[in-house]
Amino acid sequence: MDQNELNEKKYLLEEKKFEIEKKSSNFMNKNFGVIITAIISFAAILVSISQIWIAEINKTKELEINQNLKEKEIDLNENNNQRQWNLDLLKYVTENSGKIFYGSYSDKEKFKNIMLVTIPPEITDKLFRNFEETVPKDDKKIWSDARKESASLRRSEISIQYFPKPNENINWDKFTKTLKENSFHLEEKNPIQLNVETNSIWFGDDIYVEDIKFVALKLIESGAEIKSIRPFRNSNNNKNKLIQIGADASVVPSSPLSEADILSASEFSR
Repeated sequence: MDQNELNEKKYLLEEKKFEIEKKSSNFMNKNFGVIITAIISFAAILVSISQIWIAEINKTKELEINQNLKEKEIDLNENNNQRQWNLDLLKYVTENSGKIFYGSYSDKEKFKNIMLVTIPPEITDKLFRNFEETVPKDDKKIWSDARKESASLRRSEISIQYFPKPNENINWDKFTKTLKENSFHLEEKNPIQLNVETNSIWFGDDIYVEDIKFVALKLIESGAEIKSIRPFRNSNNNKNKLIQIGADASVVPSSPLSEADILSASEFSR
């Protein structure tokens, strides 16, 4: 190929390039308005999506803040109620201490029954325990019996759901008999996880820690290996006075809780 042929081919390439650029330019010129409109529309969509997303985030944050404020308000009200109960109880015991501690048997019985009827069980349990530890030996029985009656009243409001499985090494008859004798309400349910043995206890917000321990220890005595005791993840009014006994595959590798572990616990958390 000589220099003339080379120059001719370069010319043809430049000519093709010019035609392509011209067509591209013509396309842009002809459709410039449409393209700009499309770009603006797309940008508007992006802005709208961003606004919706930001609004949703703000709404979620607002709901979380309101929920936190509501929970704090509930806690504050509960603390205030507890404080008021303590003050009223202190006043009542102080004003009637003579008959409560030094009166006749009938006087002590009368005040015991008044307190059982009017004061929440979670308060009377501690009160009667203190009385039992403080009074002379001859008077201990009346307050020991009072504490049992208080526990019975409290437990009568607790429902226990359990999910027995065939071939488990748990004496469910022994367990249910003992709990019924202690005023708990029991509900037998069909098991959900058939291939995992009973190993866990869940409980609601209003369950007294002593009642959780009682149930757990009676389960162990009946042959169960309990590996987890914790509150419901999402407790509500329907679960506040509920205990569930079931199976959790995630705790299978864990070691069972001993009686000492349970008795020494001041609380059970997730």
